[in-house]
Amino acid sequence: MKLSHKLLFIILFISLIAGAFFAGKESEKNEMKIAIENDVAFNETTKTPETTQNCRPAVKNSRDNYVIGYGSLMNKDSRMITVPDAKFAAPILVSNFERIWASRGTKSNATYLLAIPNDGYLMNAIYYPSSAEDIQATDLREASYCRVKVLRKDILPLGIKSLPKGDYWMYVKSFSDAEFPTKDFPILQSYADVFLTGCLQTQGEFNLTEFGKLCFTTTYNWDLANWMNDRSNPKYERYSDTTRKYTNQIDSIISRMGINDDQL
Repeated sequence: MKLSHKLLFIILFISLIAGAFFAGKESEKNEMKIAIENDVAFNETTKTPETTQNCRPAVKNSRDNYVIGYGSLMNKDSRMITVPDAKFAAPILVSNFERIWASRGTKSNATYLLAIPNDGYLMNAIYYPSSAEDIQATDLREASYCRVKVLRKDILPLGIKSLPKGDYWMYVKSFSDAEFPTKDFPILQSYADVFLTGCLQTQGEFNLTEFGKLCFTTTYNWDLANWMNDRSNPKYERYSDTTRKYTNQIDSIISRMGINDDQL
């Protein structure tokens, strides 16, 4: 990765931390136009013999493979339910994808996080090594998402010196498949807690100040009008006692972003 490219990522990283909650957002009209254009490009570039049927490209056992987690997979307990060996995960920044609340779960009647291809956007995430069998298991977990290969030039390692060689996979949808929160499909506090706990776990393990806050600021559409505070009786099935221990830290991040418990 070129030095100038790394410097650009670092500048973006610093500006995101220092910015206000919705800083850097385009007007809704321009954002929609950009997302649609990226949606078209995304659909065209993923038309391969493997993806035309089920958008699950073949995994090469001859190469090292890694899964990028940006939602519940950031949480150690959560991802180890699917991949027991995935205890270790390293932090990264991923460019040209937007993390947004826009993926519905029909079994739980909730809205979860989604990454969509969108030029100019940046989000923090983690990656962890995965075998072909691990990826197959994760495919089942993320059944409503497409698995795409993320270009190495769009990944910047944090807290580690370099990015290992290999293929990096992430579960995404195109903008046309985005489904936004409603009263019938709200954002669950329990799921948000699992996500933010994963961010705080990574922050502590790699001594990355404000990594947890960055998870918040690089996630869009925190729809408070369609939010369910279910902490007393968590609906999200991967909520754990470990996640519950991070409640105060999560609330601290939320309050610093200008949102209080009454709004949630």
